[in-house]
Amino acid sequence: MHDLLWLLLPLSAVPIWGIISPRSQWRVLHAWLYRNPEANEPSDAAYTAQRVGNAFVLVMIVVVAVIAADQFPSS
Repeated sequence: MHDLLWLLLPLSAVPIWGIISPRSQWRVLHAWLYRNPEANEPSDAAYTAQRVGNAFVLVMIVVVAVIAADQFPSS
């Protein structure tokens, strides 16, 4: 069980980052793909969709952690 938590904890950092600052996440992870990143920056609606997607991923991580904790109680 503890091994799974050690895996889920760092994985949850990425969606938390995307919820807090999706523009920063885009600049670090995707802007390098474009010659002119400022011209290809996503719209505010795209950033909102990214926040919603990251929130969904974070909820799924919490659900997996709760189910795993229920299935494999620590002794």
